[in-house]
Amino acid sequence: MLTTLLRPIVRRLLAPVGRRIPFHPDVLSTLGLVVAVATGAGFALGAFRWAVVGIAVSGMFDLLDGAVARARNPQGSKLEGFVDSAMDRVADSVLFLGIFLHYYLSDPVGHAGAVLAVLAVSGSNIASYFKARSEVEGVACNVGLVKRADRLTLLILLGMLGPAWGVPILSVLVFFSAHSMWARAAFVYRRLGERTSG
Repeated sequence: MLTTLLRPIVRRLLAPVGRRIPFHPDVLSTLGLVVAVATGAGFALGAFRWAVVGIAVSGMFDLLDGAVARARNPQGSKLEGFVDSAMDRVADSVLFLGIFLHYYLSDPVGHAGAVLAVLAVSGSNIASYFKARSEVEGVACNVGLVKRADRLTLLILLGMLGPAWGVPILSVLVFFSAHSMWARAAFVYRRLGERTSG
């Protein structure tokens, strides 16, 4: 939702910035991943407010690496796209690992948050895989309620509100991930079925 609405605006705003940054996009992607690892550690240690800052900084690196990549090669580079996407998946997994560790190690009641964190990251990664695999088959799959920016926004909200809000916010993430999995699987199945029958 957020991604669809804001992506064109953000790209236009960052285009001139991307042309001025001297670093390779992969350097920016790596810096974003390093910050994400530190942010995951912050979640694990219960420093949820600091994690908000970490997500924002990591997200800024993610935006900038895309802007620099488009400035260098407007047609896009498959290698840089692969590196960026792979690092995004690792960064997301590290963030949810930190959340899982916090709730798992806090107390028995917190185990609900730990389970939800595992379900949320599993669902989002599976939905991302469905999208990537469909594109290999030549089917553009952009369906689903939320994308990465939306998930990170919900994690920022969790960081701002604190650990007590883990179960409701992670439950929303699990629901959105499950919806995206189902919607993408059904969409691709239908499209590939049409090709076969046609």
